[in-house]
Amino acid sequence: MRTSLDLHIDPRRSRLTYVGLMVGALLIIWSACFASLYFVRQNDRLNLEARIKTDVLILEEHASRTLDTVAARLDTLASLSDPQALNDGRLASSALRDLILDDRIVRSMSLVGPDGRVLSSSTPANEGMNLPAALLKGDADLPAMGDMRFKAVALRRDLHDLVQDTASSPAGAAPPAPSSAASPATNANAPTGWLAIRDLNLGGRTYQLVAVVNLTLFESLWARVDNEDATELVLMDLAGRRLVSHHAVPKDEQALRAALREAVGPSPAGRFDLGAGERFQVHYRVSPRHPVAMVVIGDRQALAAAHASTLRNFALAALLTSIAVVALLTRLYRIYQRYESTAVEMSNQARAIGAHMLVSESSPEGTILSVNDNYCLTSGYEAAELVGQNHRIFNSGIHPQGYYRVLWETVLAGKVWKGTFRNRHKDGSHIWLMATIIPFVNPWGKVERFVAIYTDITESITLTREVSQERHRREQLAQVNQDLLSAVHTDPLTGVANRRGFDSFASHLPAVGGQGPLAVLMLDLDHFKSVNDNHGHAAGDEVLKVMARRWAQQIRDSDLLARMGGEEFCILLPGADLEGARGVAEKIRLATCSTPVMVPDGQGRRPLPVTVSIGLAWAGPSSTASLQTLLDLADEAVYESKDSGRNRVSARVG
Repeated sequence: MRTSLDLHIDPRRSRLTYVGLMVGALLIIWSACFASLYFVRQNDRLNLEARIKTDVLILEEHASRTLDTVAARLDTLASLSDPQALNDGRLASSALRDLILDDRIVRSMSLVGPDGRVLSSSTPANEGMNLPAALLKGDADLPAMGDMRFKAVALRRDLHDLVQDTASSPAGAAPPAPSSAASPATNANAPTGWLAIRDLNLGGRTYQLVAVVNLTLFESLWARVDNEDATELVLMDLAGRRLVSHHAVPKDEQALRAALREAVGPSPAGRFDLGAGERFQVHYRVSPRHPVAMVVIGDRQALAAAHASTLRNFALAALLTSIAVVALLTRLYRIYQRYESTAVEMSNQARAIGAHMLVSESSPEGTILSVNDNYCLTSGYEAAELVGQNHRIFNSGIHPQGYYRVLWETVLAGKVWKGTFRNRHKDGSHIWLMATIIPFVNPWGKVERFVAIYTDITESITLTREVSQERHRREQLAQVNQDLLSAVHTDPLTGVANRRGFDSFASHLPAVGGQGPLAVLMLDLDHFKSVNDNHGHAAGDEVLKVMARRWAQQIRDSDLLARMGGEEFCILLPGADLEGARGVAEKIRLATCSTPVMVPDGQGRRPLPVTVSIGLAWAGPSSTASLQTLLDLADEAVYESKDSGRNRVSARVG
C-alpha cells in the first residue's frame, strides 16, 4: 500500500538533467560568445570597407581639386606671359611671390630659362640654380596634361635642395626619383616631391614655369581626418611611385605597384585584395585630370589586432559567465543532493516505520485517507473498509469526551499529540494502541492532514497487569518473610539485634585486616543484678530499653549494637581506627552515666543512676586476629574495667 509518505527518487534522471542543463547553458553562453565575435569581425570588415570607400572618394576629390589649383595658377601665369613680360618685371621673383602669397598648395613658383637656369623664383634660394634637362622633361612614363608635365623627385623642401642631389648624381642626370619603398614615414631625410612643369614660348625660345607642390598638405589633412592605424592613405602616380602616405602598413610594395598598374588600366576606380590570406583590402581612384591615384589600404590583420582586446573581453565575459553558471548549477545541484538524501532517508524511515508500526493518514475532519498493512492486520479491517470512514468506528467507549476534545484542540493547533487508545477490533474485542498524531501543515502553517503512528501495546498491557498482580503477591510474601526474619534477629525487649542478628551481621564482614580495621566494644551494666533485686524486673527492663536507645544514638548506621544476653551488649565498629573507637566508647560511657533512668516503683517513678563498664578490642589492617579473638579480648578488657572500679573503658589491641 502506498501513502503520501512514499517518496520516489530517480538519481539517474536527476543527474542526466543536471548534465543537460550544464551542457545546454555552456552551449548557449559560448554560442552567444562566438556569434558576438563573428558579428564584431564582420562588422569590423564592413566598417573598414565602408570607411575605405568613403576615404578614397573624399581624398581623391581633394587631391584632384588641389592639383587643379596648381594647374590653374600655372595656366593663369602662362596666359599673362609674353616676351615683354620678361622686361617689365611681370615674371620677376617679387611677382611670383605675390602670386602664391599665403598659398599652402604651391610651395614655390620658379621661371627657368632655356639653359635650365632659374631666372626668378618665389623662393630666393632657388634663383640662379641650374636644373637638369631631364628634370624639366618630366617623367616619361607619366602622361602630360596639355602643356603641363609632372615629375616625382626626392627633395627636402624646395628646388634649392636639389643641388645636393645633383652634385651626387652623374653629370647631366636628373635627381633621383623617390623609391617606391621610400616614404616620409620610413625616410625622413628624403621626402617625396612633386613638380608641375609648364612650357612658355617667349620670343621663339622655350622657358618653363616650375611649381613645387606642397605634398605635406595632403599628409597634414589626412592626419586630421584619419587616425586608424589599420588604414594607410597613399597618393601615387600612375607609374606606381609613392608621392605621400599616412599610416604606412607593412606590405609588399612591388606587389602593390604591380596590382595597382594592372587594376588602373581597365578601371579608373575599384578595389582588390593583396597579401597572404587577402590580408590587405585596397581601394583606389584615379584622378580624372591628373596622373595620380588615391589609394587607401586597409590592414585586416592590424584591425583585428586593434580590436583584440574587445574580442578578449567577449571571451573573458563568456568564461566568467560559464564559471558563474557552473558554480550556480553546482550549488543548486548540491542543494538538490541534500534534498535527495533527505528524501531518500525520509522514504527509508517511512518504510521502516510502516514495517514495524501502524500508520494512518486522515483529513482535518478525521476522515481516514490511507492506512498501512499493519494497521489492517491489527484492526481486522481491510483498507477498502477503512478509507473514507471516520476514526470513530474504533471508539470503545472507555475514553471520556474530554479526552478526545483535548486531542483535537492540540492537533488542530499544529502541535503533536501523544497518548493511548483502547480501540475496538472488528470482531468486537479491545486492542490497546499507543499513538503519536502529527499535524502536517502547508507553507502557510495551515493543517492539511494528520499522520498517526501507532504501536500495538495490547500484549504489553495484558502482561503488565499480570506482572503487577504477581509483583503484589510477591511483595506480600516478602513482607511476611521480612517480619519473620526481623523477629528472629531482633531482641524483643530492646529492639536491637540479638545474638542471631549479631552472627548474621558478622558473617557479612570481611576477614579482620582484609578490608580495614575493626573495633569491638563489650558493654556490661554495673550492679545490674541489684537493680532487679531492689527495684524489680520491670525496672531492670526499663534500664535495658533506655540504655539501648542511648547507645544506638552514639553509633553510625553502618555499626551494629546487639544484646548478647542479660545486661551484656556488644558493638561492632567496622573501619574505625583505635582513637575513633576510644571516642565512641567514651561517648557511650558518658551517655550512660550522665542522666539517671526513670524507673517505676510502688510510688510511681524514681531516678536511678546507671553506669557501664566497657571493654575495647581493636585490630588494625595488618592484624591476623579473628573476630572471636577480638570478642575474647573485649571480654578481658570488661573485667579489667570492673576490677578497676567500674564506669570506665579498658582497651586491648589484637
